[in-house]
Amino acid sequence: MSRISWKRNGAFVRDHREETMSSVYGGIATRSRISLLVTSSDDKSQFTCLAKSDEFKTAVTDSFTLRIRHAPVFLQSSHTMEVNERSSTTINMTAEAFPEHIIYAWSRNGVPLDGGDVPRRIVAEGPILTVRNASRADSGAYTCVAENDEGQSKATLTLNVLYGATVESVIIASPSGPVFEGSEATLECKATAHPAKTEMIKWRIKGLPRNGRPTLDSTKSILHISNVSRDLRGPVECWADNGIGGPSVLSVLLNVLYKPMIVNNGGELDADLVRLKCVVDATPNVTVTWTFNGTVLRVRSDKYSVTLTQKGEVQWTSVLTVSDIESADYGIYTCVAKNSLGYDSADIILNDKGVIPDVATPSLSPKDRQNRFHSLKSWWIPAAVGASALFLLCCVLFICCLRKRSNRTTPE
Repeated sequence: MSRISWKRNGAFVRDHREETMSSVYGGIATRSRISLLVTSSDDKSQFTCLAKSDEFKTAVTDSFTLRIRHAPVFLQSSHTMEVNERSSTTINMTAEAFPEHIIYAWSRNGVPLDGGDVPRRIVAEGPILTVRNASRADSGAYTCVAENDEGQSKATLTLNVLYGATVESVIIASPSGPVFEGSEATLECKATAHPAKTEMIKWRIKGLPRNGRPTLDSTKSILHISNVSRDLRGPVECWADNGIGGPSVLSVLLNVLYKPMIVNNGGELDADLVRLKCVVDATPNVTVTWTFNGTVLRVRSDKYSVTLTQKGEVQWTSVLTVSDIESADYGIYTCVAKNSLGYDSADIILNDKGVIPDVATPSLSPKDRQNRFHSLKSWWIPAAVGASALFLLCCVLFICCLRKRSNRTTPE
């Protein structure tokens, strides 16, 4: 008697009915049946029937493929695809069905892809969707409908077009008016990117990084400066980079207003002519006046003339020319620079030795300071010695007068 077993896709099937009956030539026949409820997933299942007799060692097999009529089925009902902007991609959304003749239809937001409103860069051919030179505007959900004689089904494709960061704007959020030295300032930078990464926005001032504060969606950063200095004046750069393409840079001018500071002074003596120079760093604009031993000079004369020139945005140079130099012109010339925020001054000494710049000037060299010290010492040492000698002489004369007076009043 034969024994029958079943395999389904290589695995034994336990539940099956088996019966025996008489056969020709006095033999016995064995018949087996299996019953099951089928779905579309059972389509193309491979069934094998194995029969083996006790008298024979080998088994007899027969196989067949089960086909189930069903509507199209997608392997995934939803799918996500990412592509970089200006790149191309192809997506295959082939469905399984029987009968196998399937008609595919693609749409986006209810509009068929073969309609006039869809860019020709997006082409659907059967189950394959091709996107050429992808644009960020192509991002969104695309629907694929598959249909045969048994029905239809649909799947959704979400296309994410990734693009590099772009700085949209950089502004000084506060104050709304001028930025003064020593005050606070808040700057804001906005950028677009997909994906927007944490801390993708960076700040730089004169090439040096500054720490900003990103917002929750990482598309905006706030830079707060608690104590604005004149050294920060200039372009403040906002950099945005999410790793796709190159970084994007945009800047805003931080126009710091501050009182004048004389950064250099001095002069040169040429025969009977001397030119005294005063270099000022300031913004807004400055006015420069000159005094001689505390008295304001009348610069519009044959004796004195003054020029004021601007070099760059914040630097000014004033030159005082003194003609027909004589000993009466020796003394202290003071350069006074003023604007709406304050003033600064520097004293320049002119004597028979030449021009001595102000030692308080930040850019004055140590050699200039030493020369000024020796020149000043050459003035006050002789003066001090002379004053001391005069004082001693007065003391001697006073004592002599007292003695003569005492001798006259003594009785004989």
